[in-house]
Amino acid sequence: MTDMLATGVAWLDGKRKSLMSRAVVYRRGTDDLAIQATIGKTDFESGDEQGIRVTAEMRDWIITGADLGSLGVPLPGDQIVDGALVYEVMNLGTAGNWRWDNFHVAMRIHTKEIGV
Repeated sequence: MTDMLATGVAWLDGKRKSLMSRAVVYRRGTDDLAIQATIGKTDFESGDEQGIRVTAEMRDWIITGADLGSLGVPLPGDQIVDGALVYEVMNLGTAGNWRWDNFHVAMRIHTKEIGV
């Protein structure tokens, strides 16, 4: 029997890529990979023992996990180049630098802008 949920998720990811994404370059060291990515954001809040709260907004990139191919999963220090802007993959507190969607099709990668 066909898994209708898996089929629907794959269809939705294809629509996201074709209608809601842009061409970017995923870079690890000297390896460049052209992929389609959707811009997202994550709001992050942290506090310390003195009650000081720090908030930040992360630029996220949503990609199809399989598009990274042999690179595997995102690593801190990898870069995503969007036109003239460069973003670096970074950890979001203890949550890591990326996470799967509920179906392990698309991944959300956390980055910060580091320049041009």
